[in-house]
Amino acid sequence: MQKGLEKLVNLDSGKITFKDSQIDYMLQNIGNLDPHLRDDVVYTLFARGFLESSLISEQKAKIVTSFINSKSLFKGIEQPENDLVFLRTFSALLGSLILEDDKKYSILDTTERNTIFNWSI
Repeated sequence: MQKGLEKLVNLDSGKITFKDSQIDYMLQNIGNLDPHLRDDVVYTLFARGFLESSLISEQKAKIVTSFINSKSLFKGIEQPENDLVFLRTFSALLGSLILEDDKKYSILDTTERNTIFNWSI
């Protein structure tokens, strides 16, 4: 799966399309300890997907639902220093992409929007 996603990263703007299995993989690896996979592949593709409007509405809904249900912004936050900091950090970055897209296209319902804003506070 990673090799296929790496190929997407190299596509020109506006040429990316995602399969649901790729979205699932990206969600599972948002906080991966491998910096190349996490930074250069997963986060880059989430950013491009939202910013280039490459995600269809069902995929955006899946990402939002996963983001909210996983509560990954808070995973291990009260534990001593650990690797979950990457999951929390990159989840926060994903949250900012979601909110930016919501500003443009109103993809969130009121409850989702309020949840994400309350979490950011």
